[in-house]
Amino acid sequence: MSSKWKDEGIVSNYEHDIPNMFLPESMCTNTHKVKDPETGKEKLVRVDPGQTVDNAIANSQWED
Repeated sequence: MSSKWKDEGIVSNYEHDIPNMFLPESMCTNTHKVKDPETGKEKLVRVDPGQTVDNAIANSQWED
């Protein structure tokens, strides 16, 4: 995990949740909430299939 951001887990996002109902887990896209522990700032990041949260952050896949 990036030293700046701490993964707070998967959060609901209808954009991903509805298609995910019809896909195997390995093909699902999820939204994770991440938090900067120093400032308390929270952001949402899109994590694509086979991707880590760190990689999604590095690619600036922010959803908010």
